[in-house]
Amino acid sequence: MIAKSITQISIRLVIAWLLVSILFFTCGEWIIHALLPYLTWLTNLIAHNYSAELNISDSPTGKIFNIVATATEDVYRLEIPIAPKGTRITGNGTLMHALVPIVILFTILCSWPTTLKRLMAQIVLGAPVTLLILALTTPILLASHIEQVFHSAAQNYAGKELPMPFMMGWAVFMEIGGVWLLPIIGAFLCIKASAFVVPLNKQK
Repeated sequence: MIAKSITQISIRLVIAWLLVSILFFTCGEWIIHALLPYLTWLTNLIAHNYSAELNISDSPTGKIFNIVATATEDVYRLEIPIAPKGTRITGNGTLMHALVPIVILFTILCSWPTTLKRLMAQIVLGAPVTLLILALTTPILLASHIEQVFHSAAQNYAGKELPMPFMMGWAVFMEIGGVWLLPIIGAFLCIKASAFVVPLNKQK
């Protein structure tokens, strides 16, 4: 019985993953393009001493996110002069990287065994959670490329190891598992919230 349940869950998970992956990897660029002003705004909220522009371009490995940072004033890190006002620095990351946590989120939501009404509620609740996950991943990962340049320049100037900035530390956390952990937590919250949105006595 347990083996049968595990098999059924596994099949649902694989089917959901395939369908969600096809959807997001087909329409993902359009979705990210639509959210580009939102992601640019968030990136500029966390930017320090520079303004950022985001765009999407082609590369031999596929679509990539580009960040172009322009220093709005002389840049210092730990009182160490890094770059004069007007300096432009670029960085990039793959578009696929931004989509992975969203695919994980909706794979869990769509494969979770529940009623049709709750499934619909989970998917709807997944939309604002998607915005939150993107806010905690893409802008910080892109901005961390700029911070890495500033941090390396500061260390070279100081001639010693300097404390890692929070943004770089968060980016490392994302790389070692955060991009999986956030959507799993987000899916759990959506599933729990759907129970309040569609209580049992309203599912009949």
